[in-house]
Amino acid sequence: CPTCRQIIAGNHPDIIVLSPDPEKANPMISVGQIRDVIRTASFHRYSAKRRFIIINPASAMADTAANALLKTLEEPPEHTGFILVTEHAADLLPTIISRCQRVRFGAVETGSLVNWLASQDIPDAQTLANLSLGCPGMAIALAQGDLKKRQALRDDLTAIIAKPAEHLFKWSQKLTTGPRDRWRPKVDLLLDLTEELLRDVVMLQANPQAELIHADIHHIIDAFRVRLYPEGVTAVAKSITNARTMLRQYVNGRLVVDTLLSRIQVELGDPPR
Repeated sequence: CPTCRQIIAGNHPDIIVLSPDPEKANPMISVGQIRDVIRTASFHRYSAKRRFIIINPASAMADTAANALLKTLEEPPEHTGFILVTEHAADLLPTIISRCQRVRFGAVETGSLVNWLASQDIPDAQTLANLSLGCPGMAIALAQGDLKKRQALRDDLTAIIAKPAEHLFKWSQKLTTGPRDRWRPKVDLLLDLTEELLRDVVMLQANPQAELIHADIHHIIDAFRVRLYPEGVTAVAKSITNARTMLRQYVNGRLVVDTLLSRIQVELGDPPR
């Protein structure tokens, strides 16, 4: 229908999508963007019975932007709804969370995702399904080139934590060199990969036959399991959470990565090679 085509094309006047400002050096949703959308929301809807404002990702809102949204979020204009999309609800301000109703989207069953990917003639369907954790969109993104980048960064991570600290700090410096908007996605991916490795450690501990995300490095996961489970897993998981908090507070990127990698090395003791 015409409405559907407008939404797909991204030009429906009553479906407003708010994403990080491309003109800003840092990938954040600014307070100016929030004020603009609040002003737009005060006008009458163009043609639809309801207006939707989608903030994606909501975690990209600067604290000032999130605070500017609070009153409108609590008392939105008539027939206007806000949809905040995030992978990490903990990254949002508590005042934002308290004004929202959480709707969780479950993962697609692995077998179904593998069959769907195979039907699209996409290679490495099983690997993509495992890595995407049941998210079709992520699986497609990985198939389009992100897979090699992820595996390269993962291999660098597992190699560097087995080396002396001076190598670790040099790698951290290299990873966070340049403008923040250039290295931030790599650091975010590093945190995601570390979480995935911890997930595999826990899964392997619970069931030696478990289906791992990183099954191709099963021997490394098993070695990590011996050294990390259970206290080390908890400590590294807390370090990941702290790293995300520090990134939101604009702490120096190298310091964030140094702290995380140092914690991993401490918990591993003598890292496996």
